[in-house]
Formats: sequence, C-alpha cells, structure tokens
Amino acid sequence: MRSIEAPDLAELRVLLVHQWLYTWAGAERDLMELARLLPHADVLAGIVSPELRREQPVVERAIESWVGRIPFARTHHRWFLPVHAAAFATFDTSDYDLVISISHAFEKAVRPRKPGAIHLSYCLSPPRYLWDLSAEHDVLAKPAQRLALRAGRAPLRALDRRMARGVDRFVSQSGVVADRVRRAYG
Repeated sequence: MRSIEAPDLAELRVLLVHQWLYTWAGAERDLMELARLLPHADVLAGIVSPELRREQPVVERAIESWVGRIPFARTHHRWFLPVHAAAFATFDTSDYDLVISISHAFEKAVRPRKPGAIHLSYCLSPPRYLWDLSAEHDVLAKPAQRLALRAGRAPLRALDRRMARGVDRFVSQSGVVADRVRRAYG
C-alpha cells in the first residue's frame, strides 16, 4: 500500500468562512479555535459588528463581504440570508488551497476556485428553521417573519441543498448533527 503524505497546514493558504460576526456565542468560539489552530488563515464573514471587531482578535482580522455595506444588513442580518449566499459564492477564493466554512446557514455557498482546492464544511447544523425545527420556528416567529419563512422555505431549502453539493467534505460535532446533515443533504 502506498502512503500518502499529508500537506503541512502551515504551507496551505486557508480561508475560514463564517456567516456573520455580530455576537459571541458557540459558532464564534468554534471560529476562534480554528483560527488558533490555523493562525495564518484569512477570515471571511458576511457581516461584522464593529463592536465585536474591537473585542475579539479573530473578528478584528475578519474580511467583511459586500453584504455589510447594504443598509440595515447588520441590524437585520437574517433577512439578508439569500444575499449572503450570493456574497459567499462570488468571493474570490482563487488564492486558497483550503476553504473551511463554519456552517449553520449559507456560508457553504463559498466555492474554492483554485484547481485542487478543498472545501471542508464544519457543519454546526443544517439551517434548523428550514429543516428539522421549521414548525417550532413558525410558532416563535412574528407574523411577517412567519409569512417570509413559509413563502421562502421551499426555495431556500433548494438553495441550501445546491450549496451543499459544492462541499467536498462535511465534518460535524456530533452523531446527531451528522444525521441531520445526511437527512438534509443526502
């Protein structure tokens, strides 16, 4: 059997992709740990809170997508989810050997453009408001949100599945999440 040498991660150009950096919670701590393991990696986020940028070193170095320049995008980020998908899909990744999306929404739309580059999705969960907890989200939503969720659920599910096809490998934090990934994306 022929052995395969793993590349030295320090020699790879790496991009870490996160949906939005407006609060400091579990997903952001995952980003921080990945950035600690890959200190040379660039960080891309759909939107970045200026306050959080001042408080967290990993956020301070984040590149904000063009979504952050849209009026109200920072204060109403959830309404801009499909726009985030477009921003991630069009981001120039041609310099990167490895793209890692920390995924709970549409950051997995990012596409490696360099030949041989890999997209690894550390999937925290498929979007629960689209998949396994959609009924619970309907109950908790305000009327306008409920209407938007119901009208947009089918096209957003289709978009989510299409984005998942661009991922080379999914990694999950538990067997439960891995099962959700299998059910949502096959």
